Amino acid sequence: MEVIKSKNSLKFKQAKLAIIDIGSNSIRMLIYEDFSSSRVPFFNEKAVCELGKNLDKSKKLHKSGTEYALKVLKRFSEILNVSKITNLKIIATAVLREATDTKPFIDEVEKLFKTKINILSGDEEAECSAEGVKIGFENVDGLVADLGGGSLELARVENNIVTNKTSLPFGVLRLLNNPIVKKRNLAKYIKKLLREEKWLSKKRFNNLYLVGGTWRSLFKLHLFQNNHPVHIIHQYSIDNNVLSKFVEKISSFNKSKLKTVEYISKSRTPYLPYSCIILDEIMRVTNPKNIICSISGLREGSLSIDYFKDVKESEIFHKALENVAKKEVI
Repeated sequence: MEVIKSKNSLKFKQAKLAIIDIGSNSIRMLIYEDFSSSRVPFFNEKAVCELGKNLDKSKKLHKSGTEYALKVLKRFSEILNVSKITNLKIIATAVLREATDTKPFIDEVEKLFKTKINILSGDEEAECSAEGVKIGFENVDGLVADLGGGSLELARVENNIVTNKTSLPFGVLRLLNNPIVKKRNLAKYIKKLLREEKWLSKKRFNNLYLVGGTWRSLFKLHLFQNNHPVHIIHQYSIDNNVLSKFVEKISSFNKSKLKTVEYISKSRTPYLPYSCIILDEIMRVTNPKNIICSISGLREGSLSIDYFKDVKESEIFHKALENVAKKEVI
């Protein structure tokens, strides 16, 4: 998408746009009709590849995960070719930052798409996640926590401005397969790393915005178990005291108990106890009043930084409003 600016107006040239996110646990592709008008993709597909499985032990990409990832990416490439979409961004996170044998994989992917992979640093990942949350809320004020397969990103946002950010080496896939950190001593390990980030405990956070598939699953589970009348998890908010009890219960689940969990994807259930232990420690350190789900995060934030960096929020809003009005007329 091309942004065209003049002195008195700002115009967006409409173009289909795709983004591929290569993560430690999964790979996802989203396609937008016109990102400047709507941040809702018309295509959204994910595949669990587990590229980062056993990363802490081997320091290398998981062999079967790499093979499957390439199959998935070749399919994504065919979809883009058939759709004649050339406007593509590829981002990657912890697994390609840390593995020591990534070059052959990166070379093959870049050759396949004729596009460079943007391997985000930990701080860049935290920034993108925070910018993505800002897309889905009128005003963001609090802590953004994005839990992935290989890492946890944290960003303080004060009245829509990112003021602090960090990346910590504990994602759900990583912890599930960590040869040293076991579930029984996980809370102690997480607490130590969180305490080292002094800015986390300096100020109370009214809001904690959660990003990432495993935490979305947790919100979905809470929503259905409590018979919430509206089945929408974006901006679904839970009081600290209520969520603390729910998190404590789920964190104690063993494998047999997890098999009985309904409403959420079976690929997510093994990670639920780990995500709950992480969340509980974050809540203890930051003591937020409300915990809120955001379905927008890293991918949306990465595109937002590219395309809306010098654009006023009012102009973005009016562009989206025009799009809604156009659809209503049609």
